[in-house]
Amino acid sequence: MPMYKTKHMGFKSTIARPFAHLIARRIERWSANALDEQTKILNTLIAKGRVTAYGKDHDLGRVQDYADFKNCVPIRDYEGMRPYVDRIKTGETDVLWPGKPRYFAKTSGTTSGVKYIPISNDSLPNHFGTARDALFNYYARTGNGAWLDGKVIFLSGSPELDEIAGIPTGRLSGISNHLIPAWLKTNQMPSYATNCIEDWETKLDRIVEETLSQQMTLISGIPPWVQMYYERLIDRSGKRFVKDIFPHYSVFVYGGVNFEPYRAKLEDLVGKRLDSVETYPASEGFIAFQDSQTEPGLLLNSAPGKSSRRRPPLPRMAGGIRSAAGQYGRVCREPRRTDDPPEHILPGSDRRQDSKAPSNHAVAARRVPGIHEVGRQTGRAK
Repeated sequence: MPMYKTKHMGFKSTIARPFAHLIARRIERWSANALDEQTKILNTLIAKGRVTAYGKDHDLGRVQDYADFKNCVPIRDYEGMRPYVDRIKTGETDVLWPGKPRYFAKTSGTTSGVKYIPISNDSLPNHFGTARDALFNYYARTGNGAWLDGKVIFLSGSPELDEIAGIPTGRLSGISNHLIPAWLKTNQMPSYATNCIEDWETKLDRIVEETLSQQMTLISGIPPWVQMYYERLIDRSGKRFVKDIFPHYSVFVYGGVNFEPYRAKLEDLVGKRLDSVETYPASEGFIAFQDSQTEPGLLLNSAPGKSSRRRPPLPRMAGGIRSAAGQYGRVCREPRRTDDPPEHILPGSDRRQDSKAPSNHAVAARRVPGIHEVGRQTGRAK
């Protein structure tokens, strides 16, 4: 991996630099030999899952390898898992995963209405360690760690959570606000009180008030929200471009929708082209992230805090999710088309029920298209 000279280094970026390079090197190692490690992870997950109600119902106690796992665990959608989730919601423990979930991520699906996705202590590194790794990998590969020395904003839903059977419940973006590490909280905008405002127009005005005089270096959010934020900033400040308001703003992090319809407008509002990091987080798990500023597509996340890519050809990537929160063979219905996707989606992330593991174990998961590419190929962004 090329080592870039880091510019404009402040205290936090200096301290974080060795860690960023460590993460980038670790990603490279997993990219070279993912399947063996993923098999180890699958075995660990099965060992914990076999003591649960789901594990007993599906005879996970006899599973010795991936072939056994395929035979015992059917691919199913949320409706197929709903009876188990409903048992957790009544207070039952050891249903899908030992104990009870740390959180319920509440999400609106296109086929099942409101869904409650369990997040366990074991699955948290996949959700939130991957987000950290995506940004530190960007730092290591570009030399730009200056965003750590200024203010960062994550445009998100309210962090206020409800409870179901004693389990904190809310949108994934709201849950994320409770898990931001202490070293980053001092950089985070907006304030907690502002983040809790439900009315978007009121919340947006307050965010602008709080950030207008700050040294913003990283902005994250879905593109339509960010566009509204940019427009309100320019209107309130009287400046021509966002770069005139935030001269040190250098990284835009986004996900969730097709970026291409917004790209030209957002760049026009900023007044320059920025580096961007696309992410593909879902309530079921952090699926992929952009790992390169020069190559298209996203890196398929094959393990908590680790990522991998591989190259055998198949016409479509689809299948199920297996996570450390009891998402056994869950269908991931969002399309991800590519002309060179994985033949075998590794256990612990996406997998094909009908695929065969390749004989060569020195493999890694393939780069998959970004949401803008999916939008072009299927007509549907997400």
